[in-house]
Order: sequence, then structure tokens, then C-alpha cells
Amino acid sequence: MYMENIELGMFLKLMKNRIGTIVLVGLIMALFSFYAFVFTQKRYQVKTDFLIVQKQESALDFYTSSKAIEHLNGVLNEAIYSTIFINELKNDENIDPLYFSADETTALNDWKETVKIERSSNIGIIKVRVFDNNKDEALATAKGIANVLIDKNEIFGGKTEAEIKILSGPIAQSNPNVKNIVLVVLGGFIIGVLFEMLYFYLRFLNAVFKVKEEEEYLRSLKEIE
Repeated sequence: MYMENIELGMFLKLMKNRIGTIVLVGLIMALFSFYAFVFTQKRYQVKTDFLIVQKQESALDFYTSSKAIEHLNGVLNEAIYSTIFINELKNDENIDPLYFSADETTALNDWKETVKIERSSNIGIIKVRVFDNNKDEALATAKGIANVLIDKNEIFGGKTEAEIKILSGPIAQSNPNVKNIVLVVLGGFIIGVLFEMLYFYLRFLNAVFKVKEEEEYLRSLKEIE
């Protein structure tokens, strides 16, 4: 136990002397994370929030209406990433049909990278985020999605007593936002610091083991003599 305390004290002392190197590695990792994150993201993001509500002329009770809204929410959350949805978008006046690849698999994969969905089924809200390097194309895509969700949702969910309205948007903004950049940079710094500390700790343990092996070897030689 005494030896362990000595080793711990020695390690902390050596670690204190290497604090500059540890911080430097953290900063390098933070910088790398920043550039890797920024240059792999689309330049623009368009936000549109949709609200699923009961139709005014509907006579459904609250529970049945809530279930209908929840069902439509779940169906649309999956349907947005379907070939049928893409085909409907191709017919929308806001979107150039050539925006999508002719290959179905490629078109679907690209679409999943372009559109992100946040679902709040308990309150009937669908948050749609469109990412693109071209601001006008991002806005056009968001408007096309809105048209399909509002005017053609029966294609996916069938006839229901629910309807879709735009809650807010489409709102275009630069991407990524400051909050996400700060989180990525901070995460990169922490990972860099922890990595350098772990690397130094393993080197320290290796040195301690070598010293102990040498001591054991010398002790064995003395016993032989």
C-alpha cells in the first residue's frame, strides 16, 4: 500500500510537469474536430415544424382523435424516407426532378442525408430539417415537403380525421450552428486530454514494471550469491 501511494504521488507529480503537453494535445484534437465537423456538414439548414391536429369537422372523441394523430405521425415519420414520397416530390413545382438521382438506391441514401426528422408523437409535432449546400435548393425542398405532407398525406396514412398544418418555417440558417460547433470542439478537447493522459499513464506503468523487474532480478542475484 505504501509503495502504491509513492507511485501515485510520483505519477501526479510527473503529470503536473506534463500539463502543457496534455493541454496542447487537447487543443490539437479540438482543432481537428472543428475542421472535420465543419467541412463535412452542409452549408445550410432549413427548419419546418408541422402540427398534426384533428379536423374541425371531425366528431371523434379526444382519445380516438389522439390515436389517429399518433398513427399519422408515425406513418409519415417513416414515409418521408420512402421512394413514394420522393416520387411525389418530383412532381412538385418547387423541385427540379433532376435533383434526385435516377438510381433508386442512391436517391434514397442521398435523401436520408438531406432530410432529418424529429418526432414528438405525444403532441403531434413533426420537425423536418433539410440540409443542402445551396440555400435556394434547401428552401425549395422544404416547401416541396410541406406541400406533400399537407396536401397528399392521405397517400401514406389513408383517410383520417387528422390534418397537417405548418407550425413554423420554413426558416433557413447557416449550418452547423454555434451550439453544435462548441459541443464538437469541447468534445474533441476532452478526448485529446484523456487520450494523452492515458498514453502517459501507460508509459508510466511500463516504466514502473521495468524498475520492479530489475529490482527482482538484482534481488535474485543476491540470493544466489
